[in-house]
Amino acid sequence: MHPIYKTFLTGLLTTALWVANPGVLRAQFVWDGGHAAQDKWTLSQNWNPNGSIPANDGTSNVVFAGSIRLTPDSNGDWNLNSVTFNSSAGAFTLGGGTLTL
Repeated sequence: MHPIYKTFLTGLLTTALWVANPGVLRAQFVWDGGHAAQDKWTLSQNWNPNGSIPANDGTSNVVFAGSIRLTPDSNGDWNLNSVTFNSSAGAFTLGGGTLTL
């Protein structure tokens, strides 16, 4: 097969996969409860990667993991792409505003 066709087909396949599942390119944030005293979503220390919080625009994938700070307070309404609880996570109780997926 000619190299130009390989490049074209690779690009076409990549585009088709993205259209079929656009969530694969969205940011993932893992709740690690890293703040010393607060359970609020808006505190970046509670998320991994540290220093950032999930976007409130329907694009973020949020994962709850571990067994620290099991009562996260969304302290407002949030629009997310997905929410997942790891199978090894503790028993989380989410509080605060409305979560829209």
